[in-house]
Amino acid sequence: MGSSPLVILHHCLISYVFLSPNEVIKYGVYLIGSLNLVKHFFSHIAVLLLLVSSGKLLAQAKSDSIVSGPEVTVYGNRLQEFDAGVKVLTTDSAAKERFRNNNLTSFLEENTNIYIKSYGIGSLSTTAFRGASASQTSVLWNGFNIQSPMNGTLDLALVPVSLVDQVKVQFGGCGALWGSGSVSGSIHLDQKPYYNKGLSLRYGVNYGSFQNLSHIAAVSYSKKKWIVSVKGFLNNAKNNFPYTNTAQYGEPHQRQTNAALQQYGYMMDHYFKISRRDQLSLRMWQQYSSRQIPPTMLGDLSDAVQKDWFVRLSSEWQHNSRKATYNVRAAYFDEYLLYKEKAIATNSLSHSICQITEAETKRMLFGRGLLNVGINNTYTTAKVDAYQGVPFQNRSALFASFKYSGKKENWKINAGARKEVISGSRYSKLFEVPIMPFAGADLWFTKKLMLKTNASRNYRVPTFNDLYWNPGGNPNLKPEQGWSEELGLNFIHQIKECTGDQCAANASKLAAVNFSSTVFNRNIDNWIMWIPIGNYWSPTNIMKVWSRGIENSADVKFNLNPIMLKLGVRYDYTLSTGEKVAPGHQNELHQQLIYVPPHKASFIAGLAFKGYSFTYTQHYTSWVFTQADDKTFIDPYWIGNFVCSKTYALGGKGASVNFLFKVNNIWNTPYQVIAYRAMPGRNFEIGMSIQYNQISK
Repeated sequence: MGSSPLVILHHCLISYVFLSPNEVIKYGVYLIGSLNLVKHFFSHIAVLLLLVSSGKLLAQAKSDSIVSGPEVTVYGNRLQEFDAGVKVLTTDSAAKERFRNNNLTSFLEENTNIYIKSYGIGSLSTTAFRGASASQTSVLWNGFNIQSPMNGTLDLALVPVSLVDQVKVQFGGCGALWGSGSVSGSIHLDQKPYYNKGLSLRYGVNYGSFQNLSHIAAVSYSKKKWIVSVKGFLNNAKNNFPYTNTAQYGEPHQRQTNAALQQYGYMMDHYFKISRRDQLSLRMWQQYSSRQIPPTMLGDLSDAVQKDWFVRLSSEWQHNSRKATYNVRAAYFDEYLLYKEKAIATNSLSHSICQITEAETKRMLFGRGLLNVGINNTYTTAKVDAYQGVPFQNRSALFASFKYSGKKENWKINAGARKEVISGSRYSKLFEVPIMPFAGADLWFTKKLMLKTNASRNYRVPTFNDLYWNPGGNPNLKPEQGWSEELGLNFIHQIKECTGDQCAANASKLAAVNFSSTVFNRNIDNWIMWIPIGNYWSPTNIMKVWSRGIENSADVKFNLNPIMLKLGVRYDYTLSTGEKVAPGHQNELHQQLIYVPPHKASFIAGLAFKGYSFTYTQHYTSWVFTQADDKTFIDPYWIGNFVCSKTYALGGKGASVNFLFKVNNIWNTPYQVIAYRAMPGRNFEIGMSIQYNQISK
């Protein structure tokens, strides 16, 4: 394997992409649209094109001299190929259409049972999978982790749904596939290429309560061998909603202040079929956000402002042979965060850079087996006013997975492992993470009943804030790590227009029933907890956390031509307790972690008829504790939302127009997600979008 084009490409990319820390900092630019950054982007493209053209010839010559016969292509990513035993939720296109003008916060709140910790509309939002912290959930953009190296999280309010083609949610840990941070689950934001579709155009505008105005636009053109796509968005909102301040005497009626939001950005995707077996993809995501940070219900005024801007670049080459694929990918993330608050004379700028290269191969073995082997190198650095110097971190990983399926596809198993080594500033020696194994299985008892089970060891590397914040940072922290297991049962039943052996596989479905129930368990050691030490707070590996629970969902779909009806219900129970706590905090032992609701449920009803669509959802979130001793809590709440839309075809030439109307919090429920952070009551949204898709010949 030492002379394979895969290794040659990887070493070339490593030598080119990974600059020294001083060169990286010098190269960092304050404005992401500057000429230097654009030049750097195109230099990445030029080098990768050169490498691919030479590597492709080597791979082509090698494969043509060894194999012959029909070509077998393995296109799926690691989540698709090695999902045995794993619970994965793929949101449908209709759900995505209803939230095309919204951010990922609204989309996940409405279409999943994940608990979202939101500080208000347009404000900071993070996830809490299965009783874990936000930094224990990874968010991946086309396979690249985009969590902040400074605090280990991603603000979901900064991710517009309109820029991504598909959203998938993986439940449970899978550090063997995705590395650090994939302790409780992962969110996958993917682009999907469609060749030879011609020209596609789209424009949409939404206007809502509190002067919320958003625009989206997209244009793509695809031929047999290349695709060019550009998507953009613009969003402005005052967010000056009225609310009842239950934290102040007399519960006065007030209006939210200092909550305005401005966002804009775009994403460019390019795909090229260099040959019958080779594809090159290039992507660029650039975005700017300016948000005022409102006061809490305990305060009167706030003048705080946070500005976020970033550029994310990625490139990937894929080579397909008869029984294998080879992938080499690289990414460059340059992100800034500026926090200003005049009242306390604060003007803090944070800047991080992340560079990733990865190479992997998937090869078919033994007829029904699939082997995946890969290497990953992630280099991150950050410059923050609260850090001493400019710390950096380099993580190198070797990962492998294997899947095998039964002859009749009535079972499949997969197993994998990941080994990672970490080095960086303020480490006296290489820091090794133990091998992270994973194993899962799907077993079909009948055509309708399936058992899913998996077990994995997972970890999370301390963030830069944990290690380097001054005062308080602890360079001696260990990674959080532990084991997770789950067992699930899925039942799928379809009723068709015909019955018996003569019924065609594509016969119309009159009804479909889908039920799933998953029991999970997770134990995490070295849980990082910030505790007071003298005059400041400092993180320590002090806690041990035990999370367990059950997730249930049931959906029924009826095809009563021309009426389509869908009914669904979800219920999750989560218990997440501290089994080891900091000295002097024994009253927190075996207590539920803060901001982890024990109960969460939702109900959905949808109706579609001749271009009309109506959807009603009702969500329930139980109480959450806001202090570790479980004595202070936020009341439970019910939230109902309603969406209706109508689509009209324009002349039968591939053009259509869609009108949309939403009512959020239809019952005007007063509630809080984060203590003393006001949330809006009943509010409205209207929208229109025009779309044109060239009809392929």
